[in-house]
Amino acid sequence: MFGSIGSRLNGLVPDGVASVTLEFPKVIDRGKYYKPTVFPSAFTTTVEVHDNALSVVVPRSAPDAFPHRMVWRDADGAVIHTYTDPQS
Repeated sequence: MFGSIGSRLNGLVPDGVASVTLEFPKVIDRGKYYKPTVFPSAFTTTVEVHDNALSVVVPRSAPDAFPHRMVWRDADGAVIHTYTDPQS
């Protein structure tokens, strides 16, 4: 369904999170026996949270639609928490 434009990423966050910034790297390592996937550029997007849920289409295929880094912010824009993929 989203193959040519990307993949939909849905998520739930706790109370108090008003927006989430998602960061996707330019290069995704596939492990020792595989070539890395290289995209034209890194991709960052910020999405508003509604009723503790977020939904966004990212311009990547499903296996690559998981962000390297997520930043949760409150309504004033202050950082609540930052999550980074430990494998990156």
